Amino acid sequence: MMRFIEFLAKLSREDLQVQILSASSKNQSKGVDDKDAKKQEKTVGFILHSRKREKYEWIEFVVNKVWDTRKTFRIALKWLVSSAVKVDAQVQMIQRRCSQYGLHVVIVPEVSSQSNVFLNPLMRPESICVSDPKKAAVVERGLLSTYGFCDDGTHAVFPKDVEKTFGTKISANLRRPVDARQYFHRSGTLFVRILLDTNQSVTFIFLENRKLIDNNSQMQAHARSIFRNIIADLTAPEQWQ
Repeated sequence: MMRFIEFLAKLSREDLQVQILSASSKNQSKGVDDKDAKKQEKTVGFILHSRKREKYEWIEFVVNKVWDTRKTFRIALKWLVSSAVKVDAQVQMIQRRCSQYGLHVVIVPEVSSQSNVFLNPLMRPESICVSDPKKAAVVERGLLSTYGFCDDGTHAVFPKDVEKTFGTKISANLRRPVDARQYFHRSGTLFVRILLDTNQSVTFIFLENRKLIDNNSQMQAHARSIFRNIIADLTAPEQWQ
């Protein structure tokens, strides 16, 4: 992790001051509800310039300001003036470096971090609403301990993006976003976002990582198997009596 951060610092030519939290870190033992959790979701970025052959291109790298071993570490590439060849070269470079440092990198769709998960018409999410918050809490904890997910942090969700599509009221203020917890399966195939309704019900949103799965039938079957197992636990009343 430190070597990869050093690699990013060389690209940016400055100290990005990315903090690493490990099992031995003081903040690590405080849990996900720690008041510093907001800080862990902040990002830092830098511009990578290219001025060759009278062509001016640039790509912005954006990464999490805190790298917590309990959570995913997101790297976003943004560009307005850059060729596809240049962008692809940077993606390939990141993949090679991560492989060299023993890190597992997965390409994910931008919609996975957006408030509205219906931005891509070819990636329809599935969802299920659970009226019993205790049942929902047990299954949510099981995402980490049983189903093989890791914490993907919180993402800002605007009430207007979920009220009509999922029938979920997460806030009375339609203009103010609410932080929604999200989980990412270690296989890289599936996201689960949790929406807490004001009436205490909980909505689970499932989004496949089509960027990774593509036409791979084995990955698709694996993602849907995980989805079916979670749904089975959420809809099995005999387990919660």
